[in-house]
Amino acid sequence: MAGDNFSATPSAPVPSRHGSSRNAPANRRRRLILRLLALPAVAIAAYVMFNYGGLRDYLELPQCDSDHAKKWLGQALDPFKFGPTRYGSIKTVSSSKQEVVCNAVLALPNGSDIAIDYSFYWSGSKVNMRYSVPLTGSGSPPPAVPVR
Repeated sequence: MAGDNFSATPSAPVPSRHGSSRNAPANRRRRLILRLLALPAVAIAAYVMFNYGGLRDYLELPQCDSDHAKKWLGQALDPFKFGPTRYGSIKTVSSSKQEVVCNAVLALPNGSDIAIDYSFYWSGSKVNMRYSVPLTGSGSPPPAVPVR
């Protein structure tokens, strides 16, 4: 064993990979504080993205009386010049994960009301809207044709 080159004096201790032991309590405290601050920040960010960032539109269908549904309904009725002044009543006829069926009575600028049936459904990963406008929205029969 004469070929071994060991020194008789002990060498310096090998530093641990986490740093020195006297800084360990400070590091643990710092990590704990970071975790306590980061978890609520992540939760708040997820809430904001879900409710205000449009993430909800990819996860669930809109409710009948939501602002999103009213906006879509207004855009669908624009080509027909049915600019509703207010929404009289909005009812949810049925609701499931695949489809939400609604009925609304809209007040038109000329003073009449119109009833509209509409629904939201999934088409792949996109939300689509179907709507129908009956010929007589007030329930009264159509005007009679004059006889000559």
